[in-house]
This record gives sequence, structure tokens and C-alpha cells, in this order.
Amino acid sequence: MKIKNSLIALLLNLSAVLTVHAQHRATAKITVTKTIPHSRVSVYNGVNYHYADGIYYRPYQGGYTIVRPPVGIHVNVLPPGFATLILAGTSYYYLNDVYYIQIQPNIYKVVEKPDEKIICLEHSEFISQLPQGAESISINGKNYYRVNDIYYEKITSENGEISYKTAGKKTK
Repeated sequence: MKIKNSLIALLLNLSAVLTVHAQHRATAKITVTKTIPHSRVSVYNGVNYHYADGIYYRPYQGGYTIVRPPVGIHVNVLPPGFATLILAGTSYYYLNDVYYIQIQPNIYKVVEKPDEKIICLEHSEFISQLPQGAESISINGKNYYRVNDIYYEKITSENGEISYKTAGKKTK
């Protein structure tokens, strides 16, 4: 019983130390600036988020602080220098580990970083038979066949013939 009580006390102390440490680290990284570069404003849940060159700011203690944009916020212009990534047939635009999808012309939505890293190949090849050892896999509700790091998609023609096209390559 004495060992059990000592262990509980130790765990409570450790939890308190970790909580204080986490709070200290969270507050130590906040930098407030009074001015921000010329920016665009996007309102999300009643908060004005300013963004310029892929960096997001929100009001904080009479100034602004740099933040990650909330998932779901919409912007009209992608930041300069963004890259395009096609994953499982969806085009993602990203910069600074922030991912966007286009939902309408000139309207982009911040989304979670995609889980599966499949980059679609620009020039798909069609084959009549899957390579030896193909593994069936479902990604975002779509079926693919994987051989090593290459993903294939099943295609059925109008006359019922089945072929497979290279859909992408898994990256690390």
C-alpha cells in the first residue's frame, strides 16, 4: 500500500511539473507585433485573421501574433511560392506546412495535412495485368493496388475490358 501511495504521489507531481512546463513553453513562444505587412483579412469564427505571404496573424493583446490558420478558413489568394501536390486525385496547394484545396474559383480552404502521401504521376501508364504481388488498398474510400511504392487504379472500359493505370507513387 505504501508503494502504491508513493507511486500515485510521484505521478501527480510529474503531471504537475509537465503541465507547468507545457504552459511555460506555450507562453514563451508568443511574440506580439504592433504592425504587420500589408495583408488580406479573412474572418473565421468572429476573429479577423490577417494573412500576408503565407503567414497568418491574429489580434493579441493590442497587437498581432503569428498563428497557424484554423482549418476551414477561406482565402481568396494563395500565397506566393505555393506548391501543388496531387494526392489520390485531389489537388492540394501548400506552403509552410499549410494545405489548401480550391472550393470555388478564387476561394481556397485551409484543410488538414493529408494523411496518405501519394503523388499522382503526370503521365499514367496503362497495363492489362497487375504486377506480381499487388496488394489491394483503400485510400479515402477509393480502391487502389499497391506494388512496392507504385499505386494502380482499376479501369473498366465501356466494353467491359479491365486494365490498370498508374495512379501515383508513395513518398516518404
